[in-house]
Amino acid sequence: MVILKFAVYLLAACFLVFCALDLLPGNAATQQLGFTGTTEQIQALMHEWGLDLPLIERFASWLTGAASG
Repeated sequence: MVILKFAVYLLAACFLVFCALDLLPGNAATQQLGFTGTTEQIQALMHEWGLDLPLIERFASWLTGAASG
């Protein structure tokens, strides 16, 4: 029972941190391309990396990646 509570709290904490980071300005695509990247290049990179997906889909993808190592 304690382990189940810990797992739920850990999942909730991960989701809250993921949401907080999503609220920050910019993303990995804008950081990668910097000031030289055009809007089209940024949009293409965001699509390639899945940054244009809804928040819950990105979190599920991150969670499965974190669980698989």
